[in-house]
Amino acid sequence: SLVSLGAIRGKSSNADWGGKEQKEPCISSDDPYVLRFNGKTVSKMGVVGAGAVLYDAREGLEVWAQGHKIGGTATHNEATYRALIFGLTRALELGVRNVVVQGDSELIMKQMRGENKVKSEKLKPLFEEVSRLKNNFDTFQVSQIPKTENKRADELAENAANEKGNTLPKRDDEVTSDAQPSSLEDMRESQQLAQSETTQEGDVVAQQQNQIAKTDQMFSPEKIYVLRFDGGSRGNPGVAGAGMVLYDAEEGTEVWSGQTYLGTSSTNNEAEYTGLVTGLKHAHSLGVRQIVAQGDSLLVVNQLNGEWRVKNERLKHFFREAVKLREQFDSFQINHIPRAENSRADMLANIAMDNKKGTHLDEVY
Repeated sequence: SLVSLGAIRGKSSNADWGGKEQKEPCISSDDPYVLRFNGKTVSKMGVVGAGAVLYDAREGLEVWAQGHKIGGTATHNEATYRALIFGLTRALELGVRNVVVQGDSELIMKQMRGENKVKSEKLKPLFEEVSRLKNNFDTFQVSQIPKTENKRADELAENAANEKGNTLPKRDDEVTSDAQPSSLEDMRESQQLAQSETTQEGDVVAQQQNQIAKTDQMFSPEKIYVLRFDGGSRGNPGVAGAGMVLYDAEEGTEVWSGQTYLGTSSTNNEAEYTGLVTGLKHAHSLGVRQIVAQGDSLLVVNQLNGEWRVKNERLKHFFREAVKLREQFDSFQINHIPRAENSRADMLANIAMDNKKGTHLDEVY
């Protein structure tokens, strides 16, 4: 039977798999946070484990994480809904009022966005509970992410279901410091940290050249790809660069990357927009038709989602170009991600600024 929220909160601490006792994080009701969640069952109808992780969206820092064992049995979809309820309840208790919910369950994301009806009688009360919790936030968004980016919540849920403790890494560390990589970026960065900056740049160029030779056969208009973009300006305005990385969403593998140099008089926001526009252009030229754009700029993401107005005259040109490109794809989404998960694109943007040149891929435009 469905375990009530009161029962969840009332369970003894030995059912919570977060490692050492956590101190209450410092939460600001005005700041945006990202909540990632996942649910696990030991078997198809088995013990339920819930995992939830809360990140500071501006800093890209993990501020709270917990795995929780829930009594009774459930299907995978029920377990995942319960994980979302657990995470939202805890976020509200901590004082969060602006949240972006991210999970890898296509069914739940589409039901939360109203794109799919909730047909299962067992899921209806869970959906209604999430809808009730949703109304307590000042702003609430949902977005689907690849499974490879949800490893942290997945690990907490699995350990809770299997009654394994001590899964929480050090609090207030960058997401990339987790013992197990929690995103595509983390896997690549963990390998690159052992190399010198010079070797890194050489590898980046070699990788990009390798990708050029393969692009004719590797892109399918039926597949979904993830474009991560970033931009920076040293001086704002000043020396500026942008970085773009394209991933196969299903495989979780990087399939293309590039960087572009913007000169010495661009702002940070212009560089961010350039990363998005350049990445979308190149992705389309490669045959990509289903794309999810992800960046750590709240301004760019919220403007493209129609939540913020474009007031800056210099940005209106970039915005119009991004909207025009968006219409060329069969499906398009743009989501905000923590800065720590965007380190690969950020590295490419910094290489462009350091070398004061982009890759020859810029010549496509």
